[in-house]
Amino acid sequence: MDLKKLFMICLSQPSKLPIEMQGLKIELKTAIEGAIFIAISSALFDALIKLFFIPSAEISETIKISGFLLTINPLSMFVIQFIIIIGIMLTILFFGNFSDQKVSLEELGKNVLIICLVSLILNFILASFLLVSNLLFFYMNLLKSIWFVWALSSVVAILYKYKSVILTALLGTVTAFFIMGFLFMLFVSLAQLISGGNTSNV
Repeated sequence: MDLKKLFMICLSQPSKLPIEMQGLKIELKTAIEGAIFIAISSALFDALIKLFFIPSAEISETIKISGFLLTINPLSMFVIQFIIIIGIMLTILFFGNFSDQKVSLEELGKNVLIICLVSLILNFILASFLLVSNLLFFYMNLLKSIWFVWALSSVVAILYKYKSVILTALLGTVTAFFIMGFLFMLFVSLAQLISGGNTSNV
């Protein structure tokens, strides 16, 4: 597999990604391991950005949610990143119900994970802009987020043979917002249950 070619396809022509990935067969276990790896790497990236570029005084170390204090640390960031990846896959599977095309979780997973991996690589590249300007980093990160939605929507449109990438992006973004919100609140509820309902940090 030509990783450089896949990287460029994801950046410029993501609709061709499913065709390029046809020859790659992965098991569900491998897809889950890939999601965990990306979530860990993303949490590490956030920790490095916080350590080297953002003064601690500018960061709130905890978030209070329904009376529960969630500490912002690599562990909680890993959970959040993992929830985002799972939320994306659940959103796409939900939209798959409106198509006659049957796409396996393994097929879906390998395409989503490649895009997430490219997004992670872009995060490390874009971090260099922090050396120039925080505002420049913000705008470049915004462009990356737009690319991420476009790339995912392009892949979904090909896999499920949807005609409109824009409509797929709009509906997918709204649906993903609610699904990820539900998963995050489920995580908070479980954390509260484990901590015995007190305000101990996670």
